[in-house]
Amino acid sequence: MPPGARVGDPTGHPGVITGPGVPTVLVGAMPASVA
Repeated sequence: MPPGARVGDPTGHPGVITGPGVPTVLVGAMPASVA
């Protein structure tokens, strides 16, 4: 299973993952991203 992405994580292209994410699901104390 691939690792979970968090709001603010870098991507494979210029930019970062944006939110709002899921405030009730935390990955490393940060909201999880939703595809």
